[in-house]
Amino acid sequence: MNNPASLIPRFNGEDYDYWRHQMKVLLKSFKLWSIVEDGYEEPENEESLTRAESTSLKEKREKDSKALFQIYQTIEGPIFERIAKAETSKQAWEMIQSAYKGEEKVKNVRPQSLRAEFEKLEMKENESISDYFNKVTSIVNQMASNGEILEDQKVVEKVLQSLLEKFDFVVVAVEESKDLSTVSIEELFGILKSHEFRVNKRTLASTSRTSVDQALKSQVANTGGQNFSRANFRGCGRGDNNRGRGSPSREDSSVKNINQLENTP
Repeated sequence: MNNPASLIPRFNGEDYDYWRHQMKVLLKSFKLWSIVEDGYEEPENEESLTRAESTSLKEKREKDSKALFQIYQTIEGPIFERIAKAETSKQAWEMIQSAYKGEEKVKNVRPQSLRAEFEKLEMKENESISDYFNKVTSIVNQMASNGEILEDQKVVEKVLQSLLEKFDFVVVAVEESKDLSTVSIEELFGILKSHEFRVNKRTLASTSRTSVDQALKSQVANTGGQNFSRANFRGCGRGDNNRGRGSPSREDSSVKNINQLENTP
């Protein structure tokens, strides 16, 4: 069986948060995260330990080695060089974190920047609900990665306030019919996606009707500008240009063409 670590893209210095989240999940699945997060202490005099303490120390060392191995498996060479001197998984993890997440001052600026970005969110013209929600979710997740967790209600309220005018009707409906404190982000996405689908469907139908109308006008114009009076549709007698009562006029032919166009799917 392949090592699950091989499924995680190797960290090369880019997308640190993405790598960190995946590694935490991986280490937790192996019950190794606690040894990485908390570490363990090496005794000054191992010979003075009781049997139980020796057994516990041995288990911690084994866990730490496994955790360090998993970290090694998911980093590129240049990153390994940064942590090569680490003796424990905790040291290795903190070295990577210090290098790629930044010092406290930088970490404090990042949440402020993300918070400002969240507050300025506005849906753009021609932006779909899916694209807008992806943008909102990305910022919310980055804020969470930097220690600021937003409640669903705050995100829901922000989305409702920042939609385009064409969603005003559904925004009012949601605000009047639902308790926003109980509406999840996923539920709101479903509601708005359904509304967007209906709006797009009506717009497409309207556009199709306009295209047909324009085609009909073009077809009529191509008949040469003849007047569609009642007399134009009568037979003209045998002596008129050799056309009998049943011979079709230009206008008869035009009407037939229009009928064919209207019946064309």
